[in-house]
Amino acid sequence: MIGAPGGAAYSIIGVFSVRGKAENVTERGRTHTSLSLRIRGNSTFNTSEKKLFAGDGSIVYIPAGIDYRRETSSNEQLLVIHLKTYCESENEIRVFDGCADTRQIFETLLREWENGGKESLNRCMSLLYSIFDSVQKSHDLPTSSPPNAIDAGVRMLENHFRAPDITVSDMAKKCHISETYFRKLYKQYFGITPMQALLEKRFKYAESLLLSGYYTVKEVADMSGFSDVKYFRTAFRKHIGATPTQFKNTKKSLK
Repeated sequence: MIGAPGGAAYSIIGVFSVRGKAENVTERGRTHTSLSLRIRGNSTFNTSEKKLFAGDGSIVYIPAGIDYRRETSSNEQLLVIHLKTYCESENEIRVFDGCADTRQIFETLLREWENGGKESLNRCMSLLYSIFDSVQKSHDLPTSSPPNAIDAGVRMLENHFRAPDITVSDMAKKCHISETYFRKLYKQYFGITPMQALLEKRFKYAESLLLSGYYTVKEVADMSGFSDVKYFRTAFRKHIGATPTQFKNTKKSLK
């Protein structure tokens, strides 16, 4: 899958609205990852291993370092996000059809990026993860949905994981079932506990904020759902293998 579910962390380096014409171009050695929504126009992406078609409403994910040839048959309109990736897990171009409903998220992200500033960047990262979540839900998760009994709690976790006061008990109450039963069904379906899933989402979001270079460790802790910065430092080190400051400085040296 694209994005955090596959193990990568990101910082946004550019967001654009692009209008192009029919062309045949070759790309080699790109240093950034690209995530784009094709509003209008058809393109074929050719690599040494396969050919992929992207039409109206398609999202195209192109990891850094991929060589390919793009053939566009007509004028096109795209919304494009350029990303710096760390711990990239994808090594091939991916095309996800039927994503026209993410257009509003892309457009909002573009406006926030153009506004600039720390608060806008925070909202941009949140919107980026909303795009990832939308694509993952519609393409990469198992074809069966989570049991109806826990669906409301799953959505609560995914949409509000940055809220510091959210608990597994809250998720269970949302489903009108006991916390014990919610935990049991959640682990049966996802393979991890709801608390593990909550922390995974928070840590991955925290990684992206640290890599942006805009925030202090305390600000990252607050924005990721950790009300206690001491706990955040300890838990982050246990989870990642480095303190937040060490992680930030190590990744900075690799840029």
